[in-house]
Amino acid sequence: MMSQEISIRKLAFMFAVALFFSGCGTINKVVDVSYDPIDYPQQFFTSKDKRPVLYINTIQDNREYAVEQDGPGLSNMWNGRFEEDPTLIRHFKYPTINRLFRTSRPVSEIIGEALEIEVRRLGIESTHDRALADGVLDVSIEKFGEIFNEEVRVKISLKLYQVGNDDPIWNGTLKGAGKGKQWSLGGLNPALDKAIKRWYIYPGFQEAMVSLSGNNSSQPSFQPVVPRPSNKQQAVSGGTGFLFSSKDYVITNYHVVEGANSIRAKFTNGQTVEAVVVAKDSKNDIAILKLVNSPPLSATPIKLGDSSQARAGEKIFTIGYPASKIMGEKPKYSEGVINAMTGLQDDPAFFQVSVPVQPGNSGGPLFNVRGEVIGITTASLSLLAIDAMGAIPQNVNYAIKSSFVKNLLSTIPELMLSNTGIVVVPNEPENSLPNFIEQASKNIVLIEAKE
Repeated sequence: MMSQEISIRKLAFMFAVALFFSGCGTINKVVDVSYDPIDYPQQFFTSKDKRPVLYINTIQDNREYAVEQDGPGLSNMWNGRFEEDPTLIRHFKYPTINRLFRTSRPVSEIIGEALEIEVRRLGIESTHDRALADGVLDVSIEKFGEIFNEEVRVKISLKLYQVGNDDPIWNGTLKGAGKGKQWSLGGLNPALDKAIKRWYIYPGFQEAMVSLSGNNSSQPSFQPVVPRPSNKQQAVSGGTGFLFSSKDYVITNYHVVEGANSIRAKFTNGQTVEAVVVAKDSKNDIAILKLVNSPPLSATPIKLGDSSQARAGEKIFTIGYPASKIMGEKPKYSEGVINAMTGLQDDPAFFQVSVPVQPGNSGGPLFNVRGEVIGITTASLSLLAIDAMGAIPQNVNYAIKSSFVKNLLSTIPELMLSNTGIVVVPNEPENSLPNFIEQASKNIVLIEAKE
């Protein structure tokens, strides 16, 4: 028995020595990354329209090559593009082991497949024969799986050409982010999903596809025709946010500031203050910003109400900055009612509301008649859902409930929410709705987020 125990110890020792001198082993983690949308397909064209045919050029991988940097613990880390292996995303080297994170297929193949899927979802035909195409799409992968502030990033640059022309008729950058850690690629699928799904909303893209097909009937909306913004303007996204405490914090939608390198809050007097994201809930599309400097206006505190006490049919209103580049940078008031206590596909995190939600309204406060914020205006069901519904959506809008906002606020220890707020009492002249709007507008800011 004694000799057997000694033999086992010798074997263990010999294994440990062999492991040490052989480079200490390698662990491979393979992640299956793919684009698998499950929502309603987006459509650019009616059944009577001619569909453009698109050829997707060879995908160019322009990611930066991985360089050595300090990793977690005693490890060294490489993150990015690896010339010797198109599936390798991240490499950790520890004193006793190597950990490699790979995708199941080359990154260019994953992106190419995702774009082809979305092209078909948009109602656009694709071809692998360039001679049959109306348009050519050039694709450049800029980021795929890089970690920044605990987010996994995807960034894809696109240029659309009409066959026979050397100048692009449209260009844009698709970006997405998913929650992730250095030692995991768990956020990569959500990041890819977000990047590709936002393709159809990029300025000028639908108009460019319509022009390729030669259709005049398929227009993106019934809005007035406006000049297409320059590339510099396209890099700036706008939304609404609102101050809710005396500590210079602003609530808005996460999609308004996602991926932004510069965020500014613009007040009604025209002054702007830089802001940074201090907390976010990407799943429920909420972000908390902290102003770098104190706001220029003396604002009256806004109270966060209890969304669980709201009822269908209750009157509500919002103040925000819809389409500020077209309609102007003064706050706009709009009103409606709660249509349903749940959102799309009965999502309990949202209200369905009849308050019009235009681009730029995102992130604005949804008030009840007592002047309490019971939600954040978030999105509307666009005309692109026609084919899925069989009819044109009529003022179908959504707002995230304030209870989910409060959950995120609880992660910021220094925040102490005040129970005082403005109360709308229309029977009292000094507390009339117009007076409330005038006072509350000082709290409501135009968010300018720049890449």
